Amino acid sequence: MRERPGGAWMPLLDDLPDDEQAVTVRHMRRTVESGAEQVVRLREGRV
Repeated sequence: MRERPGGAWMPLLDDLPDDEQAVTVRHMRRTVESGAEQVVRLREGRV
């Protein structure tokens, strides 16, 4: 079973085929991870 975002994201992804949904969800997850890493760097004074 694949993971899917909830809430308001669901209607945006419902029309996509499963493989495109998987790519989109992976991209969204990586974007969140990258943002979290950037927050840590900024808090530590690194750019």
